[in-house]
Amino acid sequence: GAQATILDAGDAGSVFKITRGETPNTIIRGFTITGGTGTLHDTLLHGGAFYIKDSSPTIEDCTITGNVAQMGAGGSVDHGSPRFNNCVFQDNYATIDGGGLRFTAFSFPVFNDTSFLNNGASVYGGAINYAFDSLPGWAGARDGTIDVSWFSSWQFENTTQVLPTLPST
Repeated sequence: GAQATILDAGDAGSVFKITRGETPNTIIRGFTITGGTGTLHDTLLHGGAFYIKDSSPTIEDCTITGNVAQMGAGGSVDHGSPRFNNCVFQDNYATIDGGGLRFTAFSFPVFNDTSFLNNGASVYGGAINYAFDSLPGWAGARDGTIDVSWFSSWQFENTTQVLPTLPST
């Protein structure tokens, strides 16, 4: 399982770069994925653990933890439809948007038995940010733990999201 094999990028970029049109038949299974810092895309670091562009892999039985990037610390998806089965996104941090995951327009993810625990972002979408920035001429308010804009089709099956513990005042 995920505890048996740890893939650590050692703060040297994304752990996985999936950019060649991979399909759901491309399966990443049974890893702890950590230490990712992202891939340079449009002057920002995207996708600490996963940088996915124009691809739709299946990711299952994975723990995605301890990744940092400007956009999408746990993963960044640009025009893709990845499937996340039995995954845990925990303790990932984005210095801008999408602590757990960040999606751009026309991405259609599916989540099954996937948890988001104690992820954070400095600006929008502590757990998930779905940004509309890939379509010119649109700007909108984004906020909250799961932040979703237009052109999205999402499936959540048996999926939980737990808010971080806030300090007492």
